[in-house]
Amino acid sequence: MEEKFIKFLKDNNIYDEKVLEFFKNNSTYVDFKDDDTKYFIGCYPKVENGILKGVNICVPDMEDEVTVTINIHEYVHTLELYKKLNKEYKETSYEEVLPVFYELIFFKENVKTMADYSKFYEEHLMKYYEKEYLMVIELYNDLIKEYGDTSIEHLEKRVKRLIKK
Repeated sequence: MEEKFIKFLKDNNIYDEKVLEFFKNNSTYVDFKDDDTKYFIGCYPKVENGILKGVNICVPDMEDEVTVTINIHEYVHTLELYKKLNKEYKETSYEEVLPVFYELIFFKENVKTMADYSKFYEEHLMKYYEKEYLMVIELYNDLIKEYGDTSIEHLEKRVKRLIKK
């Protein structure tokens, strides 16, 4: 499954060897099937005196498309946080937009093999990321309509416009 993860990152122009190494070196891996540990999944910034000093990442082992989706989400958080290391850091209201966007792309690319997960996935997004999910759906549809693709160059422009709404 890790090959599928890396292929997705490369295909979507979000692969960065240094960030991937940082992601792996700063991750704690948990059993996604264990209800006691899966709730720790996330990307947790370590901030000291307003400066981002590091990131603690908790992800499941990549065993199937569901766990790859989660790793994509947390990798995108890491990608964004990595750029801010040792700089002033403030949490923003739109930090979930890009991770949810890439989750959606992965999900759409793998919808046949993830069919059993689709209902849970949409309920999960609506429960925890309703505002972001609705923005992502609009963003995804706009990019396809306007450019015919979801490339990172177009994405960054559209995210900035959507956030201003």
